[in-house]
Amino acid sequence: MSLVTVSSSVAELTSFIKDKTISNLSDSRNTGALQIDDVEFHKLIGLIEQSFSQALSLGYSNVESAVTEYVKELNEVSVSRIKKR
Repeated sequence: MSLVTVSSSVAELTSFIKDKTISNLSDSRNTGALQIDDVEFHKLIGLIEQSFSQALSLGYSNVESAVTEYVKELNEVSVSRIKKR
């Protein structure tokens, strides 16, 4: 597994969560549970999309650091096992 694979998976997960959030808001609006006019609804959707993009951009470095540290630990364990043989 590479950081590119992890990056892609994190981006896909973020996109899925964003899409599901927007879908749930749309469903709530369509059933009348959420009463909001078209202009405000589109502003809300835009804010959600922008927020998810910003969160991914700002938060991904934490994921990247964690994966890098995990790979480093795996490599150290592998080297240790090889030396024991």
